[in-house]
Amino acid sequence: MLQLAAKERVLLDLLDYVRYADSVEVPPAMAQEGIAEASWFDLPHFSEYVRPLLRNGLLRERMAHVKGVRQRRKVYDLTETGRLAAIQLRDSLKGETVRVRDAGGEREATISQVVQELAGKASILRILREHAAAGVVDLTIVTETKPPQFVETLADAPKVDHFVGRRTELGTITAEDSGPQIFVVRGVAGIGKSTLAAKACDLLRGARNLYWHDVRPWDSRVSLLVGVGEFLAARGKPGLRAILQRGSVERASEVLREDLGGTRSLLVFDDVHEASPEALPFFRLLTEAVVEVPDARVLVLTRERLSFYNRRDVVLKGLVVEFDLAGLTPEEAAAHLAADPQSVAAIPHSGGFLGLPLFLELVRAHGTVPSAAVRDVRRFLEEEVYAELSDPERRTMKVAALYRVPVPEAALFADPDSGPDVRLSLVNRSLVRPVGEDRYEVHDTIRDLFTELASPAERQRFGSFAAEQLRRLASEASENRKFSACAGYLSNALRFAESAADRTVLWEALGEADRHQGDLSAALIAYREAAKAASGPEARARMHRRAAHALLDRGELTLGSAEVEEGFRALGDVGGPERGWLELARSRALDKAGDEEGAWTHGQKALEIFEGAANHEGLARAHFKLADLGRSGIRQDRVGVVEHHMQAAAEHADPKTDPFLLVEIHRPLVHLLAVKGDFDGAGRHIAAIESIPGALEDDTTRRGFLWSRGEMQVWRGDLSAAKEDFVELLRLSKGVRDDEGASDAKYWLSIVAGEEGKWSEARALMVEAAGDRMKLGHLTHNLLYWASVYSLIEGNLEEFRRLLAASKQAKPRTPVGSHVYVDLLEALDCLIRGDGERSLAILAEPLRAVEALPRESWTTPLLASKVYICFLVVLRTLGQDAEAEDYRRRLAAMAPGPLVLAHWERFVRRITEGIQRLAESLHSR
Repeated sequence: MLQLAAKERVLLDLLDYVRYADSVEVPPAMAQEGIAEASWFDLPHFSEYVRPLLRNGLLRERMAHVKGVRQRRKVYDLTETGRLAAIQLRDSLKGETVRVRDAGGEREATISQVVQELAGKASILRILREHAAAGVVDLTIVTETKPPQFVETLADAPKVDHFVGRRTELGTITAEDSGPQIFVVRGVAGIGKSTLAAKACDLLRGARNLYWHDVRPWDSRVSLLVGVGEFLAARGKPGLRAILQRGSVERASEVLREDLGGTRSLLVFDDVHEASPEALPFFRLLTEAVVEVPDARVLVLTRERLSFYNRRDVVLKGLVVEFDLAGLTPEEAAAHLAADPQSVAAIPHSGGFLGLPLFLELVRAHGTVPSAAVRDVRRFLEEEVYAELSDPERRTMKVAALYRVPVPEAALFADPDSGPDVRLSLVNRSLVRPVGEDRYEVHDTIRDLFTELASPAERQRFGSFAAEQLRRLASEASENRKFSACAGYLSNALRFAESAADRTVLWEALGEADRHQGDLSAALIAYREAAKAASGPEARARMHRRAAHALLDRGELTLGSAEVEEGFRALGDVGGPERGWLELARSRALDKAGDEEGAWTHGQKALEIFEGAANHEGLARAHFKLADLGRSGIRQDRVGVVEHHMQAAAEHADPKTDPFLLVEIHRPLVHLLAVKGDFDGAGRHIAAIESIPGALEDDTTRRGFLWSRGEMQVWRGDLSAAKEDFVELLRLSKGVRDDEGASDAKYWLSIVAGEEGKWSEARALMVEAAGDRMKLGHLTHNLLYWASVYSLIEGNLEEFRRLLAASKQAKPRTPVGSHVYVDLLEALDCLIRGDGERSLAILAEPLRAVEALPRESWTTPLLASKVYICFLVVLRTLGQDAEAEDYRRRLAAMAPGPLVLAHWERFVRRITEGIQRLAESLHSR
C-alpha cells in the first residue's frame, strides 16, 4: 500500500501555500493546528514531525497574522529547498497506482488520472489520505460537497459595536426575497449610513459574498471595475479582472454580468457622493448588470441624490429602493446611551442633533453631557472633546486626519511619544474607528475639524510622515500585486505631497499601478504629471518610455513609437542606463512593426549600454529580448543564439524584483531542451518556475507555464499528464475570457489526441480551434492543414475535401503562407485520385516559395517542414525512394534533434498509409 511519512505529508500540504511566503497575513492552514489536520497527525506530535524539517532547511518558522485570529501566531512555510523537495515528491507520486471507486465500480488508476478526473476538487494529499484510510479512493466521498465558502472583502468596512433602530431599513436590505436589488441610503454626515451597511454585512455573513468599497475622489470607472474584478477573482471568477488587465474595457458590462451571476453577492459602495463625473458611469453599468443577476444586491451610501438611476427604476421596475435616513428617535437615542444615565437624562433638552448616531457615539464615549449652548457636532468636538485630549493624542489625530484610506496602527504615530496606548485611547473616545482586520480611519466630520486645527508647520511635518507611510503601503501592495489598493495609497499621498521630487516619484508609481490594473488613460495622465514635475532629462525620458510601453501593451504602435522618440528627445545627449532602456523600448516597437533587423540592432545597442553601466536588470531584459528575437521554434542554427541569451538573462535576473521575467526566461529553455529530448534539463526549468514564490498565482504566468509543461509532456510521451495540463489551460483561459488562449489549448489537446491515435477527436478539436482563431481574425491555415491531415489518417475523405475547400476560402495573412498550405492539400488530393505527376507539379510551387523565404524568418521552418513531408509522402507513394531520400535529408537537417525527426517521420508514414487506404477505397468503387 502506498504510504507517506508525516514529514512528507507536511511538505505536500504546504506546497499549496507558497504564495503566502512573504505575506504578513496568512490562512489558518499554515498554523500548527491547520498543518496537523491536513497532514493527519495529532497536534501533540507536531514538534516531532516538523522540527526535523526545520533543522534540514526545508521549512521556516515565523510570526504572522492568521486570518480570524487577533494575535500573531507561529506559522510555517516552505523554503526554496523545501519547495523543490515538495515538487519532486508530488511529481513522483503522480504515476503511482491507487484503487478507485465510482458509480461504475472499482478500478485502478494513477494519481495523475484521479486528479484529472476530479478536476481540482481534491488535492493529491486528500486522495492519499482517503487511500490510506480505506485502501480505495471513493470519488463520491473525496469530492463531497463542502459548505459554501464566502468571500468577504471588507477592508473598508467599519466595526459595529453599538447599533440601535433602523429596523425597517435593515430588514429590507437583508431580506432574501425577489424584491429590490439596489438600495440607496441617503443622509447627512454622521447619520449612520456606514453603520447601517456594516450591520447589514454582519447579519449576512455566511449567507452572501460581501464586498465593500469607499468611493474616493480619485476613483475612475476602470478603478471601480478593477475592485469588483479582484473581489470576483477571489470568488473563483477572474474574467473581469483579466479583461481589464488586457485593456478590453468594452467587454466589462458583459463579463461583469456573467461573473456576478450565481455568486449571491452584496456589493456596498460608501461615500458615492464623492464619485467624479468620470466614475459615475460605473454605477449605471453596475445597475444594468444587476438587472440580469437576480441573486445580486447593491447597497449605495450617499449624502446627495445620485443620477445613475431614475424614477422609472424606483417606481415601475421596483429595481431600486431609496431610504432617506432621519435622526434616531429619543427612545432610540436613549437606548444608544443606556450605559450612561447622565447623558440619557440630558436628551430632552439637548436639541435634535442628538439624533445623529455619530454625536451619540461621541457623547457615550466621552461620558460628557453636552451643554445647553452646544448645538452641533463640530462645536461639541471643539469645546468639549478637543480640550480633553493630551498633546500626543492631538498630534496623532492630526496625522490620522490626513489619510483618506484605512491605515495600520504604525501609520498614525509620527512622534516617539505616540503609540498603542494613544491609539487605544482614541478608539475608546470614538475619534478613530477600527476598519477591517487591523486598520484605522477617521470619520469625515472629525477629519475635517482636525485638518483645520493643524498649523502650517504641523501640516508640513505630518504630511511628510504620512506620505512616506502611504508610499510604503503602496510598495507592499504592489509587491503583492494589489494594484487597486496601491493606486489608492498613492492618490492619497499626492493630496499633500509638496516637493517636486516627491510628486515625481508618486505620479510615476501611480502610473505603473494604473498600467498594471488596465487603466491606460489614467496611466498616461500620471506619466504626464510625473514628467511635468521631473527635474532632470533622465526622469522625463523615463516617463515617455513608460508611456510607450503602456501604449505598446495595447497595440497602439504609432503612439507608442512616438513616445519612444519623445523619450530620446527629452534625454538629449545624456548617456547612462536610461538610454539603454529607450533602445530596448525602440527594439520592442520595431519588433511589433515587423522590422526584425531593426529590432535586433537596437536590442544589441541596449545590451552594449547596459554592459558599460553594469546594470544587471537591464542586462537581463536585453538578453531576454535578443533571445526572443532569435527564437524561430525549430531552426537548428539559431538555437545556440537563443540559448546563449537565455542563459545570460537568467544569470542577471533577480527573482525578488522581477520573478515574472525569470518565468519567461525558463519557459523557452523548457522548449529548447524538450525538443532535444533532454527531459531532465527541461524538468529542472519547470521545477525552477514552480519554486518562484507567488509567480504561478498570476493568471497569465500560470497559463504560460501550463503550456510549456504540457508541451514538454507531449515530447516526453506522457500524454495523460499533457492532457491534464491542457485541459487546465483551457479551463483557465475560458475563465479569464482569453479566446486566443482557449484556441491554443484546443490545438494542443488535438495534438495529444493525434498522438493517442484518436484521429476523429483530433480533427474535431483542430477544426474547433481554427474556428475560434478565425473569429479573432487570426491565421487559420496551419490549423486547417492539421485537421485535413487528421482526416486523411482517419480515412474520412469527405471531411478532408470539405476542409480543403475551407482552406481555400480562409482569409490569408500572407500570400506565401496561404498558398503553400492550400497547394500542399491539393497535392495530397491529387495523389488520392491517382494523379502522382500532377501532385509533384503542384508541389513545385510551394518548394520554390519556402526556399525563397529568409532563413531567419520563423515561418520558414514551419512551412518548409510540411513541404518536405508532403514530398516524402508523394515520392514514397510513387515508389521513387531515391528522390524521397533527398527530402528526408533536408528534413533531418532542419530538425533540432532525433526526437523531432522521428515525430515527423511518423507522420510521413501515417499520412502515406492513410492516402493508400483512401486511394484503394476510391478505386474499388
